[in-house]
Amino acid sequence: MIVMKIELDNNSAPSLKDFIEKNDIHGVGFDLDSTLLDTTRYYDLAFIMTGMAVAEMTKSSVPNEEIAIEIRNTAREIFVENGNKPIPLTELCHMAISRYRSEEFAIEADSVVNEVLSFFYVESPELYPKTEEVLKYLKSFNLPVIVHSHSQQEWMDVKMSMIKDKTGIEFPYLATDISMEKDSESWKRAASLLNLDVSEMLIVGDSLKSDIIPALEAGCKYVVWLNHFGKELPEELKGRVYVIEKIEDLLYL
Repeated sequence: MIVMKIELDNNSAPSLKDFIEKNDIHGVGFDLDSTLLDTTRYYDLAFIMTGMAVAEMTKSSVPNEEIAIEIRNTAREIFVENGNKPIPLTELCHMAISRYRSEEFAIEADSVVNEVLSFFYVESPELYPKTEEVLKYLKSFNLPVIVHSHSQQEWMDVKMSMIKDKTGIEFPYLATDISMEKDSESWKRAASLLNLDVSEMLIVGDSLKSDIIPALEAGCKYVVWLNHFGKELPEELKGRVYVIEKIEDLLYL
């Protein structure tokens, strides 16, 4: 396998089926958040809504929008500092507000934040614009698909229900709780839901730490990194990973 950035030709026919048949792939495993779903945008909405509510409490001369953006950026920083591991949203917002202002103010704001974020885990992020096309293409030649997320079970149920409603397709799925690691063993468990070994699958995800490296460690031979932000692939992964920038690029492996 080579590392390559997929260049799309708008007039070309999807080649994924040929790639799958040539490499004797028997199933596909997808990460969920920021792979099939635009979860980053959904979180940003929550951060901005929280920030605007907090700004109303501060009665500051700084424009509310600037305060909201600062709190959003602080929440993002904390997430990265935590190794990009999921943190319950109200906890993450509390941490961001505490860093922005003070722990005492964050405690005072907790009830307002909880009310603002009451929608978050009962609704789902939207699919990326071409996710439905990709999933229906795989369904068209009956390739088994598993979805594996680092998420609370209840929220994954909500998100997978939305996918079923939008696409008309129901996929088996595995939620690895955020208190645990999404690692090579959890990817093996996901593959077992299809009665497959990871080595027989194509794995697609946006996180090097939670998707790409664990899938390789589990024995996957065909791994696709959905690299939204054009980051450099680490040197040690070159020669082992396909790189795409949008989910629809998967159709042209």
